[in-house]
Amino acid sequence: MMARPYPNFPLAAVKPVCDTGDVIGTAIRTARIARRLSLQAVADAVGTSPQNVSRIERGKPTTTTLLERVAAAVGIEIVARKVR
Repeated sequence: MMARPYPNFPLAAVKPVCDTGDVIGTAIRTARIARRLSLQAVADAVGTSPQNVSRIERGKPTTTTLLERVAAAVGIEIVARKVR
């Protein structure tokens, strides 16, 4: 397990501005269903398990690499932009 970079900083105090995981996950699920792809088909295409794909669709934390690969497998692109 990786050490926290700031072990004395309370993680519970950090609140995201919006829950982007849910938004991205919903977009991925919608695209997957529209293309009639199963969880297994997407998982096979990116080299992960169907459980990991399901977790992403439910907005659970994941790596950006896996998120990008799953999004690409269902035909969408994730673009990050700086919010001022």
